[in-house]
Amino acid sequence: MMLSTQSSQPLNTNATDYSTNALPKSELSTSSTAALSSALPVSSSSAPSYFVATDGSDQNAGTIDKPLKTVQAAVGKIVDGQGGNIFLRGGTHTLNDTIWVGDYNDGSASSHLVIRPYQDEKVILDGEKRDIVGVSVGGQYVDVAGLEIRNTKMGVISWGGRHLGILNNIVHDTNDTGIASYAPNMFGSADVRVDGNVVYHTNLKNSNRGDSGNWGSGITMSRTDGAVVTNNQVYENYGEGITGTLSNNVRIANNVVHDNYSVELYLDNATNSVVENNFVYNSGNATYFRKSSGIPQPASGIRMANEDYGSDSNPSDRNIVRNNIVAGTLAGFEYANYGKGGGMKNSQVVNNTFYGGTETMLRISSGSHQNTAIANNIFYQTKGKPMADMQPSSEVALDHNLWFGGAAGKAASSSDINGDPMLVNAGGFQAVDYKVQNGSAAIDQGAARSDVTADFFGERRPVNKMEIGADEFN
Repeated sequence: MMLSTQSSQPLNTNATDYSTNALPKSELSTSSTAALSSALPVSSSSAPSYFVATDGSDQNAGTIDKPLKTVQAAVGKIVDGQGGNIFLRGGTHTLNDTIWVGDYNDGSASSHLVIRPYQDEKVILDGEKRDIVGVSVGGQYVDVAGLEIRNTKMGVISWGGRHLGILNNIVHDTNDTGIASYAPNMFGSADVRVDGNVVYHTNLKNSNRGDSGNWGSGITMSRTDGAVVTNNQVYENYGEGITGTLSNNVRIANNVVHDNYSVELYLDNATNSVVENNFVYNSGNATYFRKSSGIPQPASGIRMANEDYGSDSNPSDRNIVRNNIVAGTLAGFEYANYGKGGGMKNSQVVNNTFYGGTETMLRISSGSHQNTAIANNIFYQTKGKPMADMQPSSEVALDHNLWFGGAAGKAASSSDINGDPMLVNAGGFQAVDYKVQNGSAAIDQGAARSDVTADFFGERRPVNKMEIGADEFN
């Protein structure tokens, strides 16, 4: 299935806020050897290295002078637990089948198996639209790094893998999810690090923008315990942007997420998880709009819910959403009480900046909420749209939120701040556009919190008299 020919919008992201990967797509390239080396665990000095080249042969020994033809042949030479390096030489490697790394040829804590380009050579794995996965890992202590993967069913996935790194890859034009951690049973995957990747044009099976819910995400962590999803760019995908589903201890941080078809960042049946320091926005690219109230609109920014997965259940609990900047989405933050419901429990939505919701800034469906706080957030609404849609609940504590552009209504509290946050360039497509300026109503007005020690930009926060919102004025 081919994507429509609409050109991609530039990311317009301040590179210094995130990583060297935060560039317009026209400037993207796989990372250099130095950058990858600093990010990857090291194989032991006794571990072997095998080379794969487009003009190699699987009858060769796999040396640099006599390379193998396929990555799978190189994987087959790895002794279980020994680890090593599989170096891919530059060029486009056509995949006829999924590259599978099982638990019989993986690495160890002291010696990972690393699949990566040789030096700074550009490596493309092209599935030519076959129903295959670029790289699927069911073993442990494996890293897949620095590759471009395209025209596959999925890009890189863990299937019950543990202690994995999916690092600095470019994944695009996949029929389903781009990067994923799955497992056949709850928490069957663990300790998965997804860092520095660029993921776009995935879930092409939903390019007709259907409403059946039969789509995946750019990046998803499902049935996984202990995932870290950081410093990625996820955009223009025909599903969610980044999701933590049926998972525990997931950290989603420092990502740039925009213009995805469904929810941008989604915690669904997630526990003990943290969503922080992400820049989430919509640029107005209607190719990825979904109908809401009968009108095509952008995706919601950050959402929590508990969808129904049959016998699998992990009711959302003890989650934190802090220091995020969300602009131009359907709703800034929402809890949706569909599926199995359950309400927000023991959760914190603190020190975020929400701007310009096309339907509302804050939406909290009624439910069995418990011990949850929504505090120190900027809610800046535009175009006369509603500010908040929620029913009062004694178990959702609203504290020291700043409202501008409309009345808080039933979300109001006695500690509210009403005034102009004086954002640098509200409506812009860079995180720095949402810093506050001198004279902002947000300065020194936040409730004291010991759990928000720094802001979106890394500035240290005081416990008392901190700023409301994601930026600590300096």
